[in-house]
Amino acid sequence: MVANTHLSRGRGRLRVPPSSTLGHEAALFAALARMPNEPSSDLAPILRDVGRGLGRNATAAVVAARPGPWLAQEIEVLRRRGVEVAVLSPVETRLAEAGR
Repeated sequence: MVANTHLSRGRGRLRVPPSSTLGHEAALFAALARMPNEPSSDLAPILRDVGRGLGRNATAAVVAARPGPWLAQEIEVLRRRGVEVAVLSPVETRLAEAGR
């Protein structure tokens, strides 16, 4: 998991390396719970950097309220390379739930 935020007051990205150990999901959720609600940097360059290592059969989950033009471009680049990209928007989900 890589996020454009920090766990302390510093700037930069949060990175939780992959693991198959028992309880790793708890570490991911704990890191997400401790993140501040404001990004500390743009997600587009982080996605570009991480995306370079993704293969054609990979799936990337991007959580963004409303992806801006730069992030949308990076998402499209990944899709053209054969990476499946799921864009998850808490804003759009909330609007859809309100319309029910």
